[in-house]
Amino acid sequence: MVDDPAADVAALAAAATAADADAAAWWEYARGLAAVGRHADAAEACAEVLAREPYHRGARLERVLALARASDADALYQVLSELTFSEPALALNACARSELLPYLEIERFAALAAEARVQAVD
Repeated sequence: MVDDPAADVAALAAAATAADADAAAWWEYARGLAAVGRHADAAEACAEVLAREPYHRGARLERVLALARASDADALYQVLSELTFSEPALALNACARSELLPYLEIERFAALAAEARVQAVD
């Protein structure tokens, strides 16, 4: 994605939306979208990765970060809630990232971060 990021993303989109596209194709597309600042679309592409490979750690984390970057607080809360109980250490890692720090000032996110800490030590 050096010469023409938009063309690269278009090529990645074509590969991801092909009938036989696997999780890897969608992951590359998600990363391409994130690289060009299309964070809401990157979060959706990460959801496609997870539909094909539910335990893809990179897609789980990137989906949270992309939703934070897209300022989609409600979707972020839902996804982070699910992550807190399915993979609390990863949720805790996400909460430490700069993208999520502003959200941790909001009571419901602070409570979720505290729950991730509790779940991570269990």
